[in-house]
Amino acid sequence: MPVSFLTESGSSIMWAADQILRSDIRPGDIVIWGLTRCCRFPYYDNKVLHILSRYYEYYPEFNNIININRLDEPNMIYRSVTKILQVVNFCKKAGAKLILAGVLVDNDFLPYLIGLDEYLHCSGTSTNLERTSPEFIDYGIDNEHPGPLTHRMYADKILSFIKNV
Repeated sequence: MPVSFLTESGSSIMWAADQILRSDIRPGDIVIWGLTRCCRFPYYDNKVLHILSRYYEYYPEFNNIININRLDEPNMIYRSVTKILQVVNFCKKAGAKLILAGVLVDNDFLPYLIGLDEYLHCSGTSTNLERTSPEFIDYGIDNEHPGPLTHRMYADKILSFIKNV
């Protein structure tokens, strides 16, 4: 089937939502959105930068522009939930099937997602709100992100979800 990718490494939920909301989604389309941590935000400085904790490690002087504590503000959850609900509404109106695939979701963010019909928890087997680390089968070459077996698990769960709905 034809496929389009609206992705960029390290991007935020806010940036991804903007890409989806400006895309040409049509009735019958399937939109699969891999949700990660909400403690990321886009920032423009002659180009769009994706700000997450690692960005401050590489560019500590950025802390003088926007304090790193912003990443942990409860407002980040609110902004992420708002953007996700906008995409849910947009896809419903467009007649598209939306799958919110939770691949690396913050513990504080998970309660806002598990009640959504479009949400599929992909990271591990549970939606245990007490978990503190991602549940990967294997790790990628950076030893921080999921590896090929974990990505296969995500794909299998998403395909099963599509077939059952």
